Amino acid sequence: MFKRNTIQLCKLAAVKGATRRSFASAASAPSTARASYLLAGAAALAGSSAAYYYHHVAQTQSGLIQAESSAPSAKTALAKTVVTTTDEGVRLVQPETTCPPFPAQLDLPQDKYQLLGVGVRTVSFLSFHVYALGIYIAERDRQLAHDVLAEAKVLDPEHEGSLESALLDHDQSTKIISHLLDHDISLDLRIVPVRNTDFSHLRDGFVRQILAHPLFKQLSRLEDEAVGESLGAGVNDLKVAFSRKLKAPKSTILHMTRLKTGELAMSYYQGKNEKDAEVLELGIVKDKNLSKILMLQYLAGKNVSSESARVNAVEGLAKL
Repeated sequence: MFKRNTIQLCKLAAVKGATRRSFASAASAPSTARASYLLAGAAALAGSSAAYYYHHVAQTQSGLIQAESSAPSAKTALAKTVVTTTDEGVRLVQPETTCPPFPAQLDLPQDKYQLLGVGVRTVSFLSFHVYALGIYIAERDRQLAHDVLAEAKVLDPEHEGSLESALLDHDQSTKIISHLLDHDISLDLRIVPVRNTDFSHLRDGFVRQILAHPLFKQLSRLEDEAVGESLGAGVNDLKVAFSRKLKAPKSTILHMTRLKTGELAMSYYQGKNEKDAEVLELGIVKDKNLSKILMLQYLAGKNVSSESARVNAVEGLAKL
């Protein structure tokens, strides 16, 4: 379509050029025709680009765009966080977006959790903020995590550099975080929308991330039917958990907690804090591989869901 419109515009410009050439000298005719063709082509290209731009912006602003991306590199993605302490002595961490700050400690029904790092999930093109997130570790697992991370050098004796640099490396981070999760370390994702959304959008985003993850593809190719069936059931459990036709206004809270059993428990808090909010238990995904893939999506590999959250969480892990 673009090519056909360009040709038509060029033909129209040529006709106009021919009319002008009747009043010009024969010597200048070739130059005038070439100029008309070039101007017509440039106008068509500019029109097409402008139409695409405004269409894309309209889609993005209406929330229709589904493609999501994270920042290009760890160095540029480190979020500027602000740490404050309330009069009651509660330490709060504010990510670089508009949302309520994240408490440094959480007291969830499953366990007490400590914040590793916060960040922002953005969508492509204009980098709109979708949600803020905090990555937490169970307090009782801190020592175990310390011991497991101390063994990280064994995973690749030839790796040179700090643990933090290894956790920022695409391949090394996947090995180390997988090793950590295989020791039944409990982690929690606290997700806070920064713009109004709904459960169907959240569901589609999580499912898309999981299906695109290299580990999911690897497990799907195995000839072990039990693994495949369990993983498929896990994806279905995740979809069912978000099957409610509910809105998710900005500043509400979603918890996705990987338990020590490897199961994924999900709770939605309809309020800006856990104390005053109405809690909806969304369900549990029993497949351990699915919860592992979800945590890897935020902490390891090449295309993480939030580079800023990964960088800050890596710093928190390294301090353990």
